[in-house]
Amino acid sequence: MENPFKKLWKPYHEVPEEIKSEVKNEIALRLLFSDLANLFTVNYGEAAKSIIERKPTTKKTKNG
Repeated sequence: MENPFKKLWKPYHEVPEEIKSEVKNEIALRLLFSDLANLFTVNYGEAAKSIIERKPTTKKTKNG
């Protein structure tokens, strides 16, 4: 009986360039969607919160 684990150490086969480019494009597209979703969900809430909260823009000082 042949050891199946010996097959794991054999050199890998090169993937065709077309498949490599498709995979890279798909990964880039998914990362773009992930970044856009993050921008409009997580950061949008923080931006809205900072707009809604009232913060004094000038410091009040007591004169005299």
